[in-house]
Amino acid sequence: MGIAVDYGDFIIIRPKQNYRMNSNITIIKGKNPIVIDSGTPRNPGIRLFKKTLSDYHINPLSIKYIIITHEHQDHALNLFKIQRACKNAKVICNLNVLHKVQHQFSQYKGDDETYKLMGISKMKSFVINIIFPLFFMIFYQTIPIYPRIDYCISNNIKYSGLHLEKLTSIKSGDVKIWFIPTPGHSNGHLSVLDSNGNLYLGDIVPSTPWIEPSAEALNDMIISIKNILTLDDKLVKLTVRAHGDFRKKRWEITDWNVEKVKFKLFLEKILSSLEKIPQILKIPLTTQEITGIIFPRSLKYSSLMSLFTFSPSISWSIAYCLKLEKDGKIQRKTIKNKIYWLKT
Repeated sequence: MGIAVDYGDFIIIRPKQNYRMNSNITIIKGKNPIVIDSGTPRNPGIRLFKKTLSDYHINPLSIKYIIITHEHQDHALNLFKIQRACKNAKVICNLNVLHKVQHQFSQYKGDDETYKLMGISKMKSFVINIIFPLFFMIFYQTIPIYPRIDYCISNNIKYSGLHLEKLTSIKSGDVKIWFIPTPGHSNGHLSVLDSNGNLYLGDIVPSTPWIEPSAEALNDMIISIKNILTLDDKLVKLTVRAHGDFRKKRWEITDWNVEKVKFKLFLEKILSSLEKIPQILKIPLTTQEITGIIFPRSLKYSSLMSLFTFSPSISWSIAYCLKLEKDGKIQRKTIKNKIYWLKT
């Protein structure tokens, strides 16, 4: 059952079920509260959101901003209802995902290339692109409604260390927040740091299961992790994730010194996989075969979901291969109408 949990500086509204697939909603407390992400119509849902505001004596009209960390449906699909409840709130997202936030059931830019690399025919991918929005409209029990976006943040930083004075910031009541562009999981992902020392990561977390399946995504992810690791320890005390694990006590919250170690290990794993993939290509391998070697647990992905989308591990394999291809370390070859990867 979905519940709201008070962590002092902020409130987290947890989804009713499947916390790994469904995002929470976070409310940064203060004179003019800030909402981060909207969830979906089913999880956590508008009723639980309104009940939480009532339980904590928060006037919805006092909410000044709604921030969408990225465009994925579990984070942005309920935006229209949230902003309708918080009539005075301005909505902020990254410019790179503006269209997808407003058109939740539209096709992702890299889907056709992904299907091609997976050996899926043009006819089947065409059918998937028709069924996909219908399936998720039924799954989330909603229809497309186009929310208003008031302000956009651009991806204007590369790896050079994070300096707060160079980041876009806003003040809401007694709380100041800084927007940190953290592309990789999505090419328009945003993380948020508040003046109380809380870093709201969204889905840029150590070992995030999904990455944008593109040639640029791995570089983006590496830069995002490096930038996060340069944050001054005096500025961050806790990290807050958009997803959790019902089996753990502090489901979404991690001490910064612990999370930082996890980020370092995550970065090492990414760099190690980039070295490993060319080494395993002594014989031609398909994207799925590479996935089975690098991510053996991916074989357990839901067969039902596989009918409509591809596993998160596949997204990583494609991002790895496209980067390595761009760097001239591997190449693709078509053998009997299937795409294989070879070491150059």
